[in-house]
Amino acid sequence: EVGANTSSINRFVALQRQGLEATAALQAIEVLPGVARFVSDTLQLALNAPIHCVAATFLHGREHVIPGMFERILQSDEFIHRQAPTLCAYLKRHIELDTQDHGPAAEQLLERLANADPAYPQQANDAALAAVEGRIALWDEVRASLQEVHP
Repeated sequence: EVGANTSSINRFVALQRQGLEATAALQAIEVLPGVARFVSDTLQLALNAPIHCVAATFLHGREHVIPGMFERILQSDEFIHRQAPTLCAYLKRHIELDTQDHGPAAEQLLERLANADPAYPQQANDAALAAVEGRIALWDEVRASLQEVHP
């Protein structure tokens, strides 16, 4: 709907279906280094970190921030509503699910996990902070690359 080039993501998915590990597939496609780093860090965390750190990362680095990001997109310009009605419907549904279901469930899960050990709350906070910093770095790089293309 918005004319985005999906060749890199399509190639990434195809390479994984062929059995290539995600990090290797990221290196084989053309993406910004920050995108590759963000995806790789997310996968490494999801697969290897303690569960309370994973829960903190996904709650504070996704469930709490994505609805606001998507709201800004929807409020930014009426053009998106005319040009991309399916995207708008997806964003609205994502906001609804994150704010009404996923976010509250993630908060409850993290609370239970973090209370299992006295060291866990600080570890969870550190993981959450790293996740937010990683997302900021990703978007800073994306913004800089867009400014290079469209000064």
